[in-house]
Amino acid sequence: MLSFNKSVIELKTVEYFQAFNAHDVTALRRMYTDDVVLDEFGKTIYEGKMAVLKANDDLFAQHPTVTIKVLETAANDYCTFNKIRVHLDPKTYVDVVDVIYFEQHGPRKIKHIQAYGGQGVVV
Repeated sequence: MLSFNKSVIELKTVEYFQAFNAHDVTALRRMYTDDVVLDEFGKTIYEGKMAVLKANDDLFAQHPTVTIKVLETAANDYCTFNKIRVHLDPKTYVDVVDVIYFEQHGPRKIKHIQAYGGQGVVV
């Protein structure tokens, strides 16, 4: 049977991208577990809430207009698969797939973000 209701983690994924686009580090702080991991393309790994928040803050400082456009999302019980376009500035974007893993119980905070891809384009 098809269901058109968004799951809890799909809704939390929408909230995450909204907070990211608003550069709202306070909201992002509430969304991450203390031991969250951000793995950017297997090259740079940030471990722990403070390290991930600093990475977010550094990105916002380096690219003050950075935003994410979600192109597609799919979900299972514990993660979302998100095809996204990261607009670093008005002329540059990077297409990425972010897999966002959530706690399986409790408040369903973000435990791990794995970024794949990284095809950049200057328009």
